Amino acid sequence: RRRSRQGRRPRVAASMNPRDPSPVPPGGGEMQPTDWQTQGQQWLSGVREAALSTLASGGKKDEDEVYSPFMGLQKSTLLQECRVFNDPQLNPRTCAQLITKILFLLGQGEMLTRSESTEIFFGATKLFQAKDDHLRRMITSSA
Repeated sequence: RRRSRQGRRPRVAASMNPRDPSPVPPGGGEMQPTDWQTQGQQWLSGVREAALSTLASGGKKDEDEVYSPFMGLQKSTLLQECRVFNDPQLNPRTCAQLITKILFLLGQGEMLTRSESTEIFFGATKLFQAKDDHLRRMITSSA
């Protein structure tokens, strides 16, 4: 026969008692912070520091600060990377990223010399023969 558990209080381990201000682990000794407690404390201190810095600056953020995935992009390294357009085994994703970087630089007002423009042009025209539809569409729409 099973007894009904109505009226009985559930058993709570000593360390789980919500009324005990200083929980002690079941074996005694001092309680060590777990990883999630340590991470929580680090997160909380980071939020606190961010809030204090925002208050110290008058609650205004620098509006000129804009995130760009192409921060620090250099024309010379981009031109070196564009040599992959001549590879027999094209990687469509890499080529699409390079075309995006080229368009970004041009949009920022970066000027290309005649030889740089020619090198990119002839490399990009080889992409018209690529088997990847997305890459071919990207070339025709950016041209």
